[in-house]
Amino acid sequence: MVRGLYTNGWSMLAHTRKMDVIANNLANVNTHGYKKETATFGAFPELMVKRIYDTRSLLNPSKNVGPAELSADIDQNFVFFNPGPSEWTERTLDVAIDDFEGDDNASRARSFFTVEYRDPATGETSERYTRDGSFVIGADQTLRTVGGELVLGEGGPIVLEGEEFIITKDGSVLQNDALAGRLLITSFEDPHTLQKVGGNLLTATDASVTRPFDGVLRQGYVEQSNVNIVSEMVDMITVMRAYEANQKMVQVIDTTLDKVCNEVGRV
Repeated sequence: MVRGLYTNGWSMLAHTRKMDVIANNLANVNTHGYKKETATFGAFPELMVKRIYDTRSLLNPSKNVGPAELSADIDQNFVFFNPGPSEWTERTLDVAIDDFEGDDNASRARSFFTVEYRDPATGETSERYTRDGSFVIGADQTLRTVGGELVLGEGGPIVLEGEEFIITKDGSVLQNDALAGRLLITSFEDPHTLQKVGGNLLTATDASVTRPFDGVLRQGYVEQSNVNIVSEMVDMITVMRAYEANQKMVQVIDTTLDKVCNEVGRV
């Protein structure tokens, strides 16, 4: 019975963590280029339960009670890299990536804008990746994300003179009939090897393998979040029901233990 308390209590904790993931998805339903997550469950390793300090059983000298799994826990957060819908904004600073033209695998977003992230604590810079193409022009006339990161071109940061410019399908930035730069688009064989690092940014891991960019860019469009509100609300209700079921079992076990301690002991 006490083991049941641990099992159901840990399950309640795991469902609380899954609810946090769902809440984060709902909070980012209007975040451009956001990719939804889901928490996947994994069971604790199966253990062989043995009786200890028991020398009375002659029928089972091995003292094995049998295998048992204590509970389930969050195994990992899986990110869905299907593209969100593109919205026409007529804004020259908005750019959407369409890397599915002529691609049979039309359900995965594998190409990203490359930005320069500066660590506020150390000042060190590193490359990060995002699908959010709602850019702004900084005080130094460089193209930046809404979070302030430099948008990188193939030759470094892109410097512009005002918001009147053209971005072609291959990422070339044209202003005043001159080439101001070309957006650096990084594509990956498997986007699931990327890791979320906050701020709607991702970073590559040792397992990340790049590939040539074979898509197109669309100026005046911006990619929306791929979060489905209805689906997230259904998942939220499911998690709440599972949490309540575990909570009810904890109450039942607690009531049983109370009777064992206070009633059976008096018999």
